[in-house]
Amino acid sequence: MEQWEQLLWAIYSHEIKLKELYQAFALRFRTQATFWAQIAQEEHEHAELVTRLRKKIEAGTLVFNPSTLKPQAVEASIARADALIKKCGQGQLDLAQALGHALDLEQSMLERSFFRCLSYPQEGCQSVGVILQEQTRQHITSIRNKLAEVKHA
Repeated sequence: MEQWEQLLWAIYSHEIKLKELYQAFALRFRTQATFWAQIAQEEHEHAELVTRLRKKIEAGTLVFNPSTLKPQAVEASIARADALIKKCGQGQLDLAQALGHALDLEQSMLERSFFRCLSYPQEGCQSVGVILQEQTRQHITSIRNKLAEVKHA
């Protein structure tokens, strides 16, 4: 598997794992199920964007944008989300903790520049990286606001 394939597969898998995490949070925290389900749906949409990008690269209509991001960094974040899914299933997280972990996962994607390799300035192609960065920022804001709401309740 080539570098771009490994990296895109890792990013795709990360988006799917976050979707699964947020679905687990929706089941565990029923009063906030709509909030978590919305973010889970958006993570699914992110994974679909990565899939469409992969298909364009395979078809030769886009050239992979090399990145310093290694698949192992993404895989470490996937492992963390997987561990949180297990803790959630065992009832070991309260809502504030779940929100805090979700906030940290979302922020770390921006800090580690997960989406830099998905930025394509080519004419006629809206940058998947820019879209995912913006939507991740929106997730951070939503989660941060929900966390503040929970802490002040």
